[in-house]
Amino acid sequence: MRQNWPDYDTAYVQKRVKKKIHLRGIAPLDEYGIKVQQEDKKYFREIRRVSAKECNFSNEINIYDDKVAIVSFKDELIGMIIESSEIANTQRAIFKMAWEFSRNFQTHSQLSKSSLHQTADQ
Repeated sequence: MRQNWPDYDTAYVQKRVKKKIHLRGIAPLDEYGIKVQQEDKKYFREIRRVSAKECNFSNEINIYDDKVAIVSFKDELIGMIIESSEIANTQRAIFKMAWEFSRNFQTHSQLSKSSLHQTADQ
């Protein structure tokens, strides 16, 4: 995303933080996702990570008020905002399911790493 929107952190993130708007998000379990998650408190957010291989995201979806903003950064920069309480509420429900899934993924991932360390230590 930042390669297509180099000032993303100043143009969007800093404004959101200044307004104290908390964000919950799901990021890939890769080097970038780890870096983003490590800065959660600084940027007033909570990020959970999921397998980049299994959950390959090529766009960003933001849900706020009665709006859903969808932006694609992959091949062409394109986006839209849908203003509908029905659609926003459905997207919130879908995000809630994904959020719960990400908790299970992180717990499973942490357990796998823990058992790998225990096996290596023995």
